[in-house]
Amino acid sequence: MTGLVDRLAAALGDRYRLEIRVDGTPALIGEGGMATVYLAEDTRHDRWVAIKVLKPELAATIGADRFLREIHIAAQLHHPHILGLIDSGEADELLYYVMPYVSGESLRGKIEREGSLPVPEALRLFREVADALARAHKAGVVHRDIKPENILIEERHALVSDFGVAKALSESLGEQGFTNSGLTLGTPSYMAPEQAAADPDIDHRVDIYALGIVAYEMLTGDLPFDAPTPQAMLAAHVTLDPPPVRTRRPEVPPAVDAIVLRCLAKSPAERYQQADEIVTELEALGSPSAPGFGKSAAEPKTWRLPRGARRLLIILGVIVTLLVLGGVLLRGL
Repeated sequence: MTGLVDRLAAALGDRYRLEIRVDGTPALIGEGGMATVYLAEDTRHDRWVAIKVLKPELAATIGADRFLREIHIAAQLHHPHILGLIDSGEADELLYYVMPYVSGESLRGKIEREGSLPVPEALRLFREVADALARAHKAGVVHRDIKPENILIEERHALVSDFGVAKALSESLGEQGFTNSGLTLGTPSYMAPEQAAADPDIDHRVDIYALGIVAYEMLTGDLPFDAPTPQAMLAAHVTLDPPPVRTRRPEVPPAVDAIVLRCLAKSPAERYQQADEIVTELEALGSPSAPGFGKSAAEPKTWRLPRGARRLLIILGVIVTLLVLGGVLLRGL
């Protein structure tokens, strides 16, 4: 690791200075299967940033040209709920990109700490991520790895990170035949059936499926499928129907359950076709504190007369009944 840090520091030069802790080690923000994230200072603008460095074996697989091209496309995305890209580069066979430093936590950390989230909070984050995906999809960018780790929480709001990297990786592995190399394309717990089946023609609807898994997890504290291995998890996505959210948390409104389950349809054609459709339906539910919250806009509503009008009709009905009975009695005399 020390050699990698030294190479990175040399590559960054005076532009970014890695933060060094009192024990002499670099400040590590996080580490996953694809990359390591370091805290650094943007010396030009006097601000903290997060520098994400791809693992060397991954960088070699993707190649600098492909990586920088996909990152350049992702850098064009501007949205309140997308974590923007500040910079990217390649030096000494290292590939890295620079993002604003978010002092909050990831959605993964929040779920691990709290379990299921309050319904209003879960729905707000659900809508914000859907809105971010709608913006990306309209720009032709598919994330391909939506999961709680890639959703950061700052000031109570969601920020989706890591657009562009998964696409560069999947295209590179697909072309070079490295699907058995041990490198992960997406995350098994959040992969759509067509993604799990290695369908080469996947599109933005894999993000909608993954968002459904994230929403399910926010509302219940658990994934819809429980599998002991990544292979079993992929099989579950392809073959098993997710249990309704309300079987695990009955207070979730039926309309919310329906939205989540539609995101999780096995066939892409049966899911929402655009992420902004999810935004529209969530907004149509109204405020969780409002009367009738959770009724679907398409759900038939029972029309009822005001109480005073109902009483008047009852009285009129009694009068009419008495008159009819009186007429019958008179004719019988």
